[in-house]
Amino acid sequence: MQVVANREALKNRFFLTIFNNLTNYSVFLHSFHNRLTSL
Repeated sequence: MQVVANREALKNRFFLTIFNNLTNYSVFLHSFHNRLTSL
């Protein structure tokens, strides 16, 4: 049972990392777009 729990925790952490990276990426794109339109 412990191995299954560890695998689930790893998967959750993996998805959390991807989600955080996507959020940071969209924020970066948004600020980049704002900088372009303000030129």
